[in-house]
Amino acid sequence: MDIDPELVIPMTEVSDSFFECWQAVATHLQSMPTNFNFRFHNLSPAPPWLEHLCFNLGNQIFFICIEDVDGQLKTPTDASHCIHAASLIDGVPCIMSMTLEDGRWQPTLEGWGLIHAKTGEVVNPSSYVTPAKVEISDWELQDLAVGYVCDYIKYEGGTIQSRNPESKIFPSLFYSKDGVQKFAGVFAARYPRTASPELGQLHQIRQQTNYEGSYALVTVASEWDAFDPEDTVGFPLRRGDGLLFRMGGLIDL
Repeated sequence: MDIDPELVIPMTEVSDSFFECWQAVATHLQSMPTNFNFRFHNLSPAPPWLEHLCFNLGNQIFFICIEDVDGQLKTPTDASHCIHAASLIDGVPCIMSMTLEDGRWQPTLEGWGLIHAKTGEVVNPSSYVTPAKVEISDWELQDLAVGYVCDYIKYEGGTIQSRNPESKIFPSLFYSKDGVQKFAGVFAARYPRTASPELGQLHQIRQQTNYEGSYALVTVASEWDAFDPEDTVGFPLRRGDGLLFRMGGLIDL
C-alpha cells in the first residue's frame, strides 16, 4: 500500500469524547446481523490515522470516517483521508454519522448507519458482497500480521499502546511489558515465501527512544494450501477464507 507523499498522516492523540464515540461505532458495527464473515482491521484508537475504523465483510472491505452530525466532535481526520485509504485497495469509503443523545453516542441512520463518502448513498455492506474470490491486498496482509503479533504480545503479558498496518511506517507497534517501553517491527510474507526484514529504521528508533526493540517475521498461509514442499507459489490468500500464521517469536534488535 503506497502512501501519497502529499497526504499528511495525522499522529494526533484523540480526545476522550472521540474515543467514546469510536467505541460506540465499533460496537454498533459488530452487532449488525450478517451471514458473512466479519473482521475488523487495525482496531486501535491510536495514531497514525487515515480511516477511523476498517472492517472486512465477506470479500469486501469498508473504510469508516466518523462524523458528528452536530459538529461538536473533533476528529483526527476527515472523509478525504478515508476516501484516499479506500482507493488504494479498492475498498468502500463510508461515513458514519453519529449524534450524542442522553450521554450516549448513537448512529443517526437506521441499520448499519453508513453512507458512501463519495456518492452520499446509503451503504448496506452485505449488498456489496459477491461470490468472487478476492485476494487480500498487501495492506491487509500486513495488518493481519501485525494483529497476530499484537495477540502474541498480549498473551505474553504485554500491553499494546499503538499499532499501524502500513508496511512503510516504522515501527509497526509500541507496547509495554513489566513497566518497560518496547516497540516492534513486523514483516509479513505469503507462504511459501519468507519475510525480509528491513532493520535500519528500527535501529534508528531504538537509538532515538532508548526503548527495547524487536522484530517479527510472519508467514501467512491459506487454510486451503496443500503445503507441497515443491510449490513455489502457494494457494492465494483470499478474503473470507481461513488463514494460518507462522512466527518464530520476537527477535531482539
